[in-house]
Amino acid sequence: MKRLWLLVAGLSALYLIGGVQRDFWYPDEPDMAQITQHMIESGDYLRLQLYGREFADYPPLFFWLTSAAGAMAVSTNGCCGCPRYCLPPAC
Repeated sequence: MKRLWLLVAGLSALYLIGGVQRDFWYPDEPDMAQITQHMIESGDYLRLQLYGREFADYPPLFFWLTSAAGAMAVSTNGCCGCPRYCLPPAC
């Protein structure tokens, strides 16, 4: 029984030390949006870049689809104009 408590205490210490050093789940969404924004602004759809570095963690099809949707949805003032065309007119 004493070994079990030592094992639990040791694993808890490792868990807490590791939790202080970095996030448990790093959100990928901001990185995905940055890559897509770079593709739209630069027009370079073949090389995926994240903050000036090559990004090869995910296949490019996702980024091609999101950049195509983003390029179609963004109006000249920078806001998305698609939803207002999809809604029925107010009575």
